[in-house]
Amino acid sequence: MDGRPILEEDLHAYVDDALDAPRRREVRDYLDHHPEARARSRPMRSTGRPCARPWRRSPKSRCRPR
Repeated sequence: MDGRPILEEDLHAYVDDALDAPRRREVRDYLDHHPEARARSRPMRSTGRPCARPWRRSPKSRCRPR
């Protein structure tokens, strides 16, 4: 661990699969030990991921046009 705190932006980057391998491990370990942070990241996962790559939307996508 490099000593940096896990921030909300790290959770978003984790969900978006935008972290390098060492930081991803740190965030994953953090989520394993902090259930409240894991609960906060679940809505990010269910809404952020399908919308992040609109060209990959499936018919079952949770994204809705505005």
